[in-house]
Amino acid sequence: MQAEISCSRVRKVFGKGSTAFEAITAATLSVEKGEFVCLLGPSGCGKSTLLMMIAGLEPVTEGTILAGGTYMTEPRAEIGIVFQDPTLLPWKTALQNVLFPIEMMGRSRSAYLGRAMELLRLVHLDDAIHKRPRELSGGMRQRVSLCRALIADPSVLLMDEPFSAGLGYTDLAKIDEQAKAVKQYAGAPNDREPPKAETFCSNNAADKVILTPAQWDEVRSSTQKYVKFLGKA
Repeated sequence: MQAEISCSRVRKVFGKGSTAFEAITAATLSVEKGEFVCLLGPSGCGKSTLLMMIAGLEPVTEGTILAGGTYMTEPRAEIGIVFQDPTLLPWKTALQNVLFPIEMMGRSRSAYLGRAMELLRLVHLDDAIHKRPRELSGGMRQRVSLCRALIADPSVLLMDEPFSAGLGYTDLAKIDEQAKAVKQYAGAPNDREPPKAETFCSNNAADKVILTPAQWDEVRSSTQKYVKFLGKA
């Protein structure tokens, strides 16, 4: 089976000469269709950088990254990403922010309006579609970001610590519950295709309960997830 995402000895260096900094030395991993992969490691070990390269938002210094069997050289519609911060456009409404990737792709906004409305409904924001980011709580903004990442129906969803950026327990609980509903809507398998591949970036095991050491075996056996470790603690 061809991997949905394949990284082979990926290296990333920022800067040149005496100021050069090697963020990633030789990362190698693969993600099959339907798999949920967690990149687990301490802050600064290169997790976010690797996700940015997989998303086509950051060039690779050495090595190769393939998505769907073809080389990643630029952002693609089939790869969605949720950032640590919502990064919403402040002058656009929640609905407009969700539809923004569609506009950038040159696709028909009206063709995706129904999907955008449904995604926002699933995260309980159907009454806030015309509100701008400043009128939304941190948790609400992050839910808009999640919907934006899924609007083009990507086959791969990258998540860079999206539920831990200064959000309170109540916000985290709401997002976790509603993200499950969105995932079921956006990634449920049918007779022809497996569910989406997902790569989730976590700063440490405490960020998400499912990654605590005591539950790793349960996670692997019950949900067919596996963990890739990057860096050393």
